[in-house]
Amino acid sequence: MSFEGFVSAGLQLGLGAIPNKIVRGIYTIKKPDGTFLPDIIPDVTIEEKHHTRMEVTDHPVEQGDLVSDHAFMHPVEITVHLGWSNSPNKTGLVNQLISVAALNPVAGQLMNAANLASGVSSMLSGSGSGQMMDVYDQLLALQEQRATFDLFTGLRTYENTVCKSIEVHTDFKTANSLMVTMICQQLIVVKTQTVAVAKDKASNPAANASSVANGVKRLSPAVTAVTR
Repeated sequence: MSFEGFVSAGLQLGLGAIPNKIVRGIYTIKKPDGTFLPDIIPDVTIEEKHHTRMEVTDHPVEQGDLVSDHAFMHPVEITVHLGWSNSPNKTGLVNQLISVAALNPVAGQLMNAANLASGVSSMLSGSGSGQMMDVYDQLLALQEQRATFDLFTGLRTYENTVCKSIEVHTDFKTANSLMVTMICQQLIVVKTQTVAVAKDKASNPAANASSVANGVKRLSPAVTAVTR
């Protein structure tokens, strides 16, 4: 098959699958100060693990079996195995293939063959050497700044999630790629409210009554008792 034939077949197979692709990734990354970080979208999602757990409280009694009187859900924990490559992403082969298909679906009449060949060469040589380091820095910032985010997976979308751990393994097979295992946990956020209770309504006002402003107090010097 000629070069044009390979390109035509690749366009038919690759572009046909794009509409069915689930856009997994990390979105709406919000720092504690209210500012946002850029979204982080992996080149590939290799594995996803969803861990939900319920806790049942048990209380032993003097005689007899354990008594279980309460149950509550633990925060959901998600483990994702993500991958990035040093190959060009937005300016590389994929976009050039799409551009060629838009211009002319007939491979024999490619208008951008030179740029397409350049993109293929760049992908094979891994010329985008800074992409892995940029992504890794983004992941570290996501964790170090305790940012919350929305995690899009194939099963569910988890809102208000944080990154608990990041593990990266590199060997001679993955020298030009970034393989990351992230453990994320969904936060359970509650709102608290302080209510002032009148002294006459409190069971023990001296211990649990609301604080009262009595103005500025001056400290008195400590007096040591002398025993003779």
